[in-house]
Amino acid sequence: MNTADQQNNSPKWAPRPAPFLNGLHSLQAVSNQGLVPDVTIYRNEVEELEKCLRKLARQGVHDHFFLRHSEHRATRYDDKGRLSEQLTQSAYIPTIASEEVLQTSRKAMIEDARTIIGDQSVSLIVCAEDHSGASAADLSNFVIICRRMIMEADNADLARFFVVDHKIWPCRITGIYADIGALTETMQNTFLERYKWLSQSWPLNIRHHAETLAERFVNVRSSYVTNLLCECGRADGMSDEMILTLQSKWMLSSPGARYRFAQHLIEALKDGLAYAPFEAEIFEESFVEIHGAAVVRDYRQILH
Repeated sequence: MNTADQQNNSPKWAPRPAPFLNGLHSLQAVSNQGLVPDVTIYRNEVEELEKCLRKLARQGVHDHFFLRHSEHRATRYDDKGRLSEQLTQSAYIPTIASEEVLQTSRKAMIEDARTIIGDQSVSLIVCAEDHSGASAADLSNFVIICRRMIMEADNADLARFFVVDHKIWPCRITGIYADIGALTETMQNTFLERYKWLSQSWPLNIRHHAETLAERFVNVRSSYVTNLLCECGRADGMSDEMILTLQSKWMLSSPGARYRFAQHLIEALKDGLAYAPFEAEIFEESFVEIHGAAVVRDYRQILH
């Protein structure tokens, strides 16, 4: 058997694996049909997901089902709900983040989710978009909601949560949905306490957001940092030649060094961060003019 045959026959996870939530089992319904989104549900007991699997298979919408037992173990079922293979490794090609600013639509997302879930009552709680124009706070909040709502939900509330992976846009866009009115009073209050932050794309956890934003600067917003360094260099009185050297150091440094520098940049300018709903964070120009010099003064010690 040649290499190509081995790759074609090797076990595959879903092209866009759903988040693994420790302590919970998940069932991801995957479609190969164009723009049909993938849907994932979580339960405490495998038996509950097996019942859901049989029900979903009868609908004839999805091509595969992945019943995930642990971070590295899942069972794959075909479109009829029949066991296909046991998977023990994440052998998939991850969706590449887009360095372009994409124009997305929360309205389109909600319509997409309500159609595939079959419930017009579900609402979007938070959405993680993987492109350069997306909010890092939204991505961070997505993780926090997984940890503080889904992972802490009882059986009744778990049945109301859905994770939908949209395929309308070229990058990965994943939303957490729920029928808010059907949640228990305790879970409704938990959501309402966070609603203002979620709707404004304000970070629920400052530390986690800073780490997420640093990753975005390195992976999909490097050009924004390059332009920002120009402004910081001017604030420090650098010549054009020195600024070009600074920008080159940023672009040519190792990913680890760039991540550390991004963290340094965020720490120095965090009070100048401007947030807008569902948009990428930026630093206010007036703040950079005053405090930008502190970012680049010792850049050679970090960028290498």
